Amino acid sequence: MKLQICIFLIVSTSIIGCITQSQVDKLDIDTRVLYPYAEHNKWGFTVESGNVVIQPQFDSVSFYSDGLSVVKQNGKFGYLNKNGEWHIKPKYHSANNFLNKATVVIKGSRKYCINQKGRRVKCKTPTIIGMCGNGMLSSSDPSKYVTKKNGKYELLINYWLVDIEGNQTEIPDTSDVGIDTVYRFSREYILLEKDKKYALYKCMGYESEIYGTVDVESFSDRDTTRLDGRLEFVYDEVNYGSNSKRNLYGIEVTHATVRIKDKWGVIDKTGKPLIPIAYHSVQIHNDNLALVEYQHNRKGYREFNQYNYNGDKVTGREFFVR
Repeated sequence: MKLQICIFLIVSTSIIGCITQSQVDKLDIDTRVLYPYAEHNKWGFTVESGNVVIQPQFDSVSFYSDGLSVVKQNGKFGYLNKNGEWHIKPKYHSANNFLNKATVVIKGSRKYCINQKGRRVKCKTPTIIGMCGNGMLSSSDPSKYVTKKNGKYELLINYWLVDIEGNQTEIPDTSDVGIDTVYRFSREYILLEKDKKYALYKCMGYESEIYGTVDVESFSDRDTTRLDGRLEFVYDEVNYGSNSKRNLYGIEVTHATVRIKDKWGVIDKTGKPLIPIAYHSVQIHNDNLALVEYQHNRKGYREFNQYNYNGDKVTGREFFVR
């Protein structure tokens, strides 16, 4: 009788596929950082050196969290460990990354939480930590820096002239650029559109330039060449946030994807290149990484370039399979 019970338990465990505590504990032991990469629309993983550790075979993958990646295969979601083995086989219609050993999944019409053993658990309400302010800066209002002229937008300019006696005179003026549309961008810059091309204009800091010691009475021609030289309408497309160029909520942009001809890259709020404009496609992942199509049908992650206080660039690392 005892032998029959043991056999029954062993068979039942193998059928159900119970996850042991030992298997869960092993998830924390492997501390490797794996990077998703795609080839011909199938996803796998590489390490920092670019060596493939899990061959591309899945419909989609996520970065690992709590030792597991959310992986989609044949229309269902499951969880993969860093050895490329199914920890929880695909059976969910929707799934999220594990956070603090639990996650939310959807199976059929049911939405519930599971732990790393795949068992249903009570969902915990996330703790909201109160903060003084949200740390977000408002973008500049373009209406403060432009005016309508002959159906186009022109930039408002204030010239400060200094006569031979040192007296300063402010001369309000406008540009002759012929701008079609202006958009919010960052605290210091606004985005300009002309003939379906885009340029960034530094609206803060240029409205009070002194053009040397000049006799006010002899000043008759506007010095617009210096302004026009700062405007380079080089981008064919600029996208940022869920509202693209509109930036309706007025929050300062931290980075944006830009296109010149058929190549994409990423710029920061001042126009510095975070990702070179050299890729077939770019998708921002977070504040430090972007998924780029570096060859046709090959995608991998690349770090943003960083800039120190002197403006020196530190080139971001590439996690590509060559």
